[in-house]
Amino acid sequence: GVVWPVPDQEVVPAAEKLAVPDDFDFSDGPAIEVRSESWAGVAYEPAHATRLRVNGAYAFLNDPKYGRIPYRFDWSLKRCHTMDWLLPPDEFFDKHPEYFCEINGKRTRQFANPCWTNPDAMRIIRERAVAQIRKIRAKNPLCRCFGVSQNDGSEGMCQCEKCKAAYAKYDSPMGVVLELVNSIADEIADEYPDVWVQTLSYLFTRRPPKGIVPSKNVMIDFCTADCEFSKPLETSRFPENAAFVRDMAIWKTIAPRIGVWDYTESDLHPHMIHPNLRAIHANLKFFAKSGVADLFLLGAGGLTTDYALKGWLIAKWMWNPDQDFDALVRKFTDAYYGKAAPLAREAIDLTESLPRDERVDPMMMQHDFRDKLISDAFLKQLSDLWGRAADLVKGDRRCRRNVGLQKLCIDATRLQRYVAAGKCGSVYVSRHPESFDRTEFEDMQAIAQLMLKVWDGSDAKKGVPGVRTMHHRYREAVRRVLAARPPTKASDAADIDEDLFDRFPPPWGGVKDDPQAENGKALCINPGGTMWGALKVLVGTAVVDPGVRYRLKVRVRVEREPGRTGGAFNVCVFDYGRKTQTLGDLKVRCEDIADDGYHWYDVGVWTPSVDETIHLWAAPWKGDAPYKAVWVDKYRLERAE
Repeated sequence: GVVWPVPDQEVVPAAEKLAVPDDFDFSDGPAIEVRSESWAGVAYEPAHATRLRVNGAYAFLNDPKYGRIPYRFDWSLKRCHTMDWLLPPDEFFDKHPEYFCEINGKRTRQFANPCWTNPDAMRIIRERAVAQIRKIRAKNPLCRCFGVSQNDGSEGMCQCEKCKAAYAKYDSPMGVVLELVNSIADEIADEYPDVWVQTLSYLFTRRPPKGIVPSKNVMIDFCTADCEFSKPLETSRFPENAAFVRDMAIWKTIAPRIGVWDYTESDLHPHMIHPNLRAIHANLKFFAKSGVADLFLLGAGGLTTDYALKGWLIAKWMWNPDQDFDALVRKFTDAYYGKAAPLAREAIDLTESLPRDERVDPMMMQHDFRDKLISDAFLKQLSDLWGRAADLVKGDRRCRRNVGLQKLCIDATRLQRYVAAGKCGSVYVSRHPESFDRTEFEDMQAIAQLMLKVWDGSDAKKGVPGVRTMHHRYREAVRRVLAARPPTKASDAADIDEDLFDRFPPPWGGVKDDPQAENGKALCINPGGTMWGALKVLVGTAVVDPGVRYRLKVRVRVEREPGRTGGAFNVCVFDYGRKTQTLGDLKVRCEDIADDGYHWYDVGVWTPSVDETIHLWAAPWKGDAPYKAVWVDKYRLERAE
């Protein structure tokens, strides 16, 4: 039949005659009532979503010609994380800190979750939720779902003694949350019998409580946030997956309506290959047989690896999860990739068959692009395979675009890994220039040039979702690769000047002319900014010899306010991989500076790693600064042994 792989592509099979038998009698219905996803091309595309029979909130089916969303959420009491809307810290915290969660013995506004056993806080939330339901229903009777749920994150559950006693009473923090949600649902039940009050079973509220059940008009939205995604939930050996299946078995016996919020992408690095197609298929079968009525699958909202394939397959399986995996993949790839379809399926099979022990190396929601089980060699193999596929569709503009975008996403991950591994730099402090891989470097420069071309081309403006988002994510890696130069000789010292600093916008400062700087330009930091990281330099900007100790210096001048004292600037090195400071902290005060000229400051000696970043920030972070400006000319790395 007709295939719509993406919104701007329609594939109609040729047939001389279409015959329909006289006794043809066929009816069909969905396995799941409300079906929603946020994969690009399906989300926010009502015509395409309608073709794929997606009918949830992200389909935006507001025009009657597309039908209607059967259970529309209000955008204030949305599907997730509504506590900061119902009990805003800016409005209440200063006068009533007791309304908010206690963490480590102190009331805090940081997570914006309430103290679940404070009666006044619960009253305010209940009154505001009921008032909002009445207000929205008066304007739009089609709104039938209203979310009342905890805020995001795993650390914001109140730890006060009363709340801890309530958690123990119900054998789960979900018990006190359900008390609140039930009270709202009970108050509006007779007035709006078609309304569902929804709440999340998420992280610390995922385990079903004992001694309390949801009211008849409460929907439990069950979330897979802490699950592993390379293997099906039912057969996985990962502990949280097994716990999810056990909890689902309980929820489906006590909840009048169950929704699921599932994660089908790498939330941290969406362009990274995320081998989970067969797991998605199995999980959708599990959700359907568990009686899930409302399903939302979170996916990438822009151009990512397999975005079109995953969005299309998910839509098909939400309607009927019993559809054959291989048959659907063949149908999509034939339509989307044309003559390159066999190579596309080879790439899919290679990716899906990557070995992984989910107990040892789990593939979580925040799947990192440096996943050691997906090697650089494997990504190169995929890239070469897609390159061969491109040769097969040179005469087909649309299929050539589809193949090219898939290869681009694979290569974007390769580029990101290359930069993160410290393989390229603009300066070299190394005694071994012969170890530099010029072939790989030239490959990366070609990828960076192609990414610039795509970002500036017509596909960035129409037809391909999220190209601009890709630009924002990778522009720094592209800049660094294009600015890099191969080493020409051994070196024990090198300077990193202002052209290689991470920039930051006005009014905090910028690169300006400065006759006192060695090259006539320096980065100027203005006083009064509140951002703590005034400028950053990735240590990988300078390629060093592994395991060798280096000395870090910085050349700075401070325009002081006459007669003023106080902090001028600080410098440190921070390792983001280990989440710790590895060098510094150099702190320079105005009263310790001899004059307003440039001076070299010694930060210290250490062994650099590629995960480290040099931070320099002007002090104080906030308030009245004792200087007119801080000028940063350059850093210097010197071999110390």
